[in-house]
Amino acid sequence: MVDNRADNRGDDDLTEPEPGLVWPRGTTVSPVADEGGSKFVTGKGGEHDYQDTSDFDGVVEDIPVTLDIKPLGRDTAKSSDEISGDSVALSSTSQAGPDYVSPSYEAEEISTADNDIKPKFVPGGFGLYQQKSDFAVTLDDIPVTLDVTLVVRPLDDKISYDVFWDIILKQKVPVTTSLVAVMGLPSSGKTAVLESILRQKVKVKDGAKIDHYLRRKKNEQCLSIYELCALGSSRHDKYAWSFATNRYGAIFSILCGLIRLYPIISSVEFELRDQKPESVIEEHVQWLMGNIQDLLEKIKDESGKLTLIQDGVSLINVMDVGVNKALYDFLSMMLLSCDRHIRLAFFSLNRDGPKLHEKPDLPSRRYGDRKDDILVMQPRSRLTYLLHFATVGYTNKDQLEKETENATVMIATKTRPKGSPAGNTPSLDQAKKEIIEQARLRNVDHFLKNWIVIDIDDEKSITKEFGQRMEDILKNKYDQLTIQLPLRWIFLRSLVVSLDSTETKAIILSKKYIIETADKLKMKEDEVENFLKTFTDFGSILYMPQYDDIKDIVIVNIWEFTQYLNKLYYPQEGEPYATNLLKYGIISESSVKKIFFKHPKNAEDFMTVLTTFAMASKIKSGQSILIDQKPLQPEVHYYLPLARICEVYKPSEEENDYAFIEIESVNFPANVQACISNSILKNKDAVLIATEHNNISRFQFQSESGPPVKIEMIYKGSKTRLRIMNSSNDILTSPATVEACKKCDLLSEGSGARTSENNLLNFQDISGIITGKYKFDAFKKALNIDESKFPDLSNPEDKLSDFDVKGDDIPADLVVKPYKEKICHDSKFWDIILHEKVPVVTSLIAVMGLPNCGKTKVLESVLKQKIELKDGAELGIHYYLNRKRDENCLSIYDLCALGSSQHNKYAWSFATNRHGAIYSILCRLICLTPCVADIEFEVTNQAPKSVMDRHVRWLMRKTKSLLQNIKDEPGKLALIQDGVSLINVIDVGVNKALYEFLSIMLLSCHRHIRLAFFSLNRDAPNLQERPDLPSDCYGKRKDDVLVMQHRSRLTYLLHFATVGYTQQQWHGEEVQNATVMIATTTDSTNDSSSDQAKDKIIQEAQSRGVDQFLKKWLQVDVNASHSVAEFRKKIEDLVEHKYKQRMMWFPLKWIVLRSLVVSLDSRGMNVMILPRSFIIHKAKELKMTEKEVDEFLKAFTDFGSILYMPQYDDIKDIVIVNIWEFTQYLNKLYYPQEGEPYAPNLLKYGIVSESFVKRIFCKHPESAEDFLTILTTIAMASKIKSGLFILINNQKQNNEVHYYLLLARIHAEYTPSEEENDYAFIEIKSVNFPANVQAGISNAIMDNNDDAVLIATEYSNVS
Repeated sequence: MVDNRADNRGDDDLTEPEPGLVWPRGTTVSPVADEGGSKFVTGKGGEHDYQDTSDFDGVVEDIPVTLDIKPLGRDTAKSSDEISGDSVALSSTSQAGPDYVSPSYEAEEISTADNDIKPKFVPGGFGLYQQKSDFAVTLDDIPVTLDVTLVVRPLDDKISYDVFWDIILKQKVPVTTSLVAVMGLPSSGKTAVLESILRQKVKVKDGAKIDHYLRRKKNEQCLSIYELCALGSSRHDKYAWSFATNRYGAIFSILCGLIRLYPIISSVEFELRDQKPESVIEEHVQWLMGNIQDLLEKIKDESGKLTLIQDGVSLINVMDVGVNKALYDFLSMMLLSCDRHIRLAFFSLNRDGPKLHEKPDLPSRRYGDRKDDILVMQPRSRLTYLLHFATVGYTNKDQLEKETENATVMIATKTRPKGSPAGNTPSLDQAKKEIIEQARLRNVDHFLKNWIVIDIDDEKSITKEFGQRMEDILKNKYDQLTIQLPLRWIFLRSLVVSLDSTETKAIILSKKYIIETADKLKMKEDEVENFLKTFTDFGSILYMPQYDDIKDIVIVNIWEFTQYLNKLYYPQEGEPYATNLLKYGIISESSVKKIFFKHPKNAEDFMTVLTTFAMASKIKSGQSILIDQKPLQPEVHYYLPLARICEVYKPSEEENDYAFIEIESVNFPANVQACISNSILKNKDAVLIATEHNNISRFQFQSESGPPVKIEMIYKGSKTRLRIMNSSNDILTSPATVEACKKCDLLSEGSGARTSENNLLNFQDISGIITGKYKFDAFKKALNIDESKFPDLSNPEDKLSDFDVKGDDIPADLVVKPYKEKICHDSKFWDIILHEKVPVVTSLIAVMGLPNCGKTKVLESVLKQKIELKDGAELGIHYYLNRKRDENCLSIYDLCALGSSQHNKYAWSFATNRHGAIYSILCRLICLTPCVADIEFEVTNQAPKSVMDRHVRWLMRKTKSLLQNIKDEPGKLALIQDGVSLINVIDVGVNKALYEFLSIMLLSCHRHIRLAFFSLNRDAPNLQERPDLPSDCYGKRKDDVLVMQHRSRLTYLLHFATVGYTQQQWHGEEVQNATVMIATTTDSTNDSSSDQAKDKIIQEAQSRGVDQFLKKWLQVDVNASHSVAEFRKKIEDLVEHKYKQRMMWFPLKWIVLRSLVVSLDSRGMNVMILPRSFIIHKAKELKMTEKEVDEFLKAFTDFGSILYMPQYDDIKDIVIVNIWEFTQYLNKLYYPQEGEPYAPNLLKYGIVSESFVKRIFCKHPESAEDFLTILTTIAMASKIKSGLFILINNQKQNNEVHYYLLLARIHAEYTPSEEENDYAFIEIKSVNFPANVQAGISNAIMDNNDDAVLIATEYSNVS
């Protein structure tokens, strides 16, 4: 597979994977012969197996889902007229909305009946469809002439090992990821609900048992993990759920990439290798290739299955958290690193609702064997634990800065007691009120936005209330967060979890080993870092580089890790190490290694993770541990206070000689005692005195000048007591105690004893303990509080494993009905428009610059290079370039980059008003039906009944025609199905009115990039001087003496570099790629000239505080095609990089609505302005709400397709739907022809009457008033209610509305003498200045003062 992306240019010569790998800790791996398959023997004698088969092979036949999906089948199909309710005849107006008449379309698209109808003109409405506008010299729409060179290999070329490897190395696939953490109060029914919905969603073949898969990674006493794969991604109308095991996630992802590369998938053939693999990587590639071939062979003719796979993959890890004292602490830390997680917090309305302020009830019959019934969740109330589950994994900073609306789902379960009436079930209202009230007190109520009530005895309730709601929440939370994952990342993940050592899967790998393995996939170290972070985000692995001690450790099997956590904290009583561990929480390092006999290399790393999390304390020698006054053996030991099972110690009320640490935050660590113990035992002078009570820890500190000091800690949940005594049990009175206090810095006078409500516990809080009775120097050393060494909690498969009860891969079958019906107008095609979405990348590129810098020449050279027309195309490239071109004003190039920003190449074309819609509809059609040869259209000959009906028919005919032409061309199909990029390029000419309009417009276009051009020849040596506008080019319109004469070239250049950004955005937004500075040259200007100009510009930018915009610099020789080609590639890469992860999913109905409103016309002219109310009326036919219309208007304004500025009250109901036509009238108004009757007063005084304005807008009478309202709103013109308030030569004007457009005047400027010094000054030094401050002030004076009279003046700079 050929891929020419810039970041892979060095990968063309593929290197075969080396036979020898490096195992963690430097153990080499080499291949040896073995009868049972490929074995790789480590240098230390261990075996490293890669097994070809899994426990699930033999039953896997298909994509593992059986959901019956009808991608386009929704409600009973209705015609567009029935849906919209619009039965407007062509000769009459609609009764339901504004008086607009439907347009006519091209003659060849209209039936005979249509041609007999002549639309009647209605004032304020639209007449016939006119192909030519007043300023366009060509048609509005274009013939499809795109000629795409294949980006895939010819289909008669089989997919060999090398081609398959190349696909893995270079392709990306759309993936949505999420971790769903299912937590809750004991016996709330969460596991029953979760498994019930999985049984409903995931269907297996006849004869296969789903229990087999549910038990794969299930442990009700610890953690259960369900690795799910939702084919179709979050964008599909339904999820097709399956279990996604370690390697099948890779199979689905690679298959997705294959189908997207080879749209004619039935022609794909594989050429498998016969030779034996020489490395683990080769073994893994061959295994994947064989399985993908088998799967593809079975589904290649099944359109529905191909649709789901190519549409994307969602990888959802669901973790069901059981009652486990160690697991709670571990997950509190883990979730801080998993940024894409959702928390489900379960509670029972029957058990917990009435007793929220009591401790949780853990039935002894279920939890007594492990003593969890008396030890777990006892220090706090049910309500506190519930709020903890609702917020765990979020820091204070996250709570304020992140979107938390869908971060938590509160789930209340209920059961109906036997014999009780149907309506006699507990209500959520009272419990919800109590929970929210407490959450508000704790300042975490913003998490509690989603509530679900489930009757766990009712399957329908589980399906509807839980199953469907959770799908919707997942879709909504990650609506715009589909990421393009490189296949090599997915391959690497599947490889590392397929490795094993001593007959069990690896739990932990070193980062160094992963880097070495990734190097064979041509991944650099920084890419490995991104890979680790991405897969940590959704709990697939766990990598936490923020903690120094474990920054080289990667947990690649989280479930296996938690099983060992469970084994360590809940030892079997028969084990030799169990006695001290269960009684005192003490275990030796040698005993730990015995537990990890199948993972000897992981034992040390495992304990390092626990000590880093402050769940365990490492004691360098048993001599520092006293059990019954006797020290232990001199080897490393660990103290795990949570492992003890003796009951808690309850001090009497008389014992009041303690200092307190009180933590009331719901975001508490599971056990503060473990944290503090870890800190104290870091002190070499501290000794642990073993105690049996599970909530007490005692330590002895040896003083140099007297008897030892004892520290006693009693953990009681929110309150932890600390007492410091000498050997005589005197409380802090002896000289030795004072010495210890000074030396160890434990208690600091004046610091707070209670942590604030919303702060996570951190070690600074522990050191800030005081008591009202005693005041001492702090004991910092005894607690060993060192921020650089401790984590800050406020920031933070083939063989069966020891705990696996079933294998790695799964059987399942997908049943999807393929397309058998024809796509007819009334149902299928309309249904696609109403319900489907397409991946779209949008951008506005504003090309600005100093006069005569060559920007237009460069731009058009790029377009001529990039857009290739077919041989024999009827119209040349200049036809398209001239469509919306005006060098004296604004030129717009509506571009469409097929393939989206994620494709390996752009295939550029012009995208006109309606062809953008055709490409988008075709994109979705191909995705829905990958076997495009099966698509048939059924076109009706009935007369259209409405505007929308006519428009949809036109789109359907064009889509059918285009698809017919390309259905056998895989390159074009691949590009179109991969997405559409809509790029509007505006080339800003020298125009005094346009500059001011664009300054305002770009403030509303949030997805714009500015290209600021200047000439190294003309401008670089004269940056401090005014711009030079040659009279032969600009003299006719007097722009040579009026435009850009007030400031230096350098100031104007910085203005172009920053226009459209506010001060707030300069500091708050990522602006690195917002501007590109482009230096043009017409000769071989040396680099020193370029560098000198750059230095001057940056120096000035720094003084103006805008240097952050000037990060991108390009140089182009306007006369050298190779230089222009290089420039084109860099701009293309820039657009792709800026919006790399910002692909959006646009509803097709939005795109159709946009194409409709720009197809309307009035008096033979394209519509320029429409009222928002009219668009809302038309949008109702597309089932769009008013809120959705506002979202639509905002999305299309962002990239300059339309202009909607609701922030200004006077124009919040005005939408400019044709920006180019608007700027043509702007040009016509500010540069009137001298023969026009209104020209003298306008050119001399800037005055024009309303009646003359209407004459200018004779083809847009309905737009005249709105047009001037926009100009007055943005302070480009002043509206004067009557000519009686205007004096020209002391004569009042006619009594009608007039407008003052001071920029229209063409007389030279007035230069006051130095003696005229009786002025106040307004000085604007910002580079983000308005084009003409005079216009703004004049507007303010005339609009807000009824007593003001305008005295007409000729000078262009005087009012």
